[in-house]
Amino acid sequence: MSEIIGFIPILTTLFSWFFFLEILKHYRKRKTFYLLWWTLGVLTFGLGTLSESLHALFGWHEINLKFWYIVGALLGGFPLAQGSVYLLMPRKFGHVTAVLIVAIILVASTFVLISPVQVPENFDFRLTGSVLEWQWVRYFSPLINLYAFIFLFGGAIYSAIQYYRKV
Repeated sequence: MSEIIGFIPILTTLFSWFFFLEILKHYRKRKTFYLLWWTLGVLTFGLGTLSESLHALFGWHEINLKFWYIVGALLGGFPLAQGSVYLLMPRKFGHVTAVLIVAIILVASTFVLISPVQVPENFDFRLTGSVLEWQWVRYFSPLINLYAFIFLFGGAIYSAIQYYRKV
């Protein structure tokens, strides 16, 4: 059973590509910043599950680990949250926060790419940032994901309240 669970990312990747194409269609029609960022968010989610799929099919590899860390830990929720920022906040705020967080992600990604990897004895070869020798690189992720949480969760609550008031 646990072997089957390891292949769920393949199915998730296929679903994400479907949703990516659907949101991309909407973006091409409306050309709004929030749809652009949501399209990028579904794309990065799909790339994260693709990385997990490659891991399930071909096993552990350092390049895939770093790719997974960048698209998963660093880009996991940010693009979706940035879409919510553009939907709910003034455009200038969206532009400023996009530049700021993208700059942080670029710096963090660079450090992830150049960080040595230390595979300990008895390593189970799963995808984890704990093998990055520069452990301080992992401190970027909570900062980026806190931003994502605030605007994804906050945006959902705000939207629900607005909807409730209209009904």
